[in-house]
Amino acid sequence: MTSSSIGAGEPCAPWPRATILALSVGNALELYDFTIYSFFALTIGKLFFPVQSAFGPLRSSSSSDESCRAFRLVARSAWR
Repeated sequence: MTSSSIGAGEPCAPWPRATILALSVGNALELYDFTIYSFFALTIGKLFFPVQSAFGPLRSSSSSDESCRAFRLVARSAWR
């Protein structure tokens, strides 16, 4: 153990306001993205994935959105 590591009984330093603001803005943008996509998922599916079945466009648009979200998680963990 090094002298700079935090022990079990020591309190952590508070986060700077800029970090908290950046995290809040990032979460708000992610929520906005998810909300807008949820409202327009069926329209996006019909326009970009013209499949003849009833659930084909919705399934295709949802799977493309989820694959983007999975890639974001992989990219975030790679940059840590």
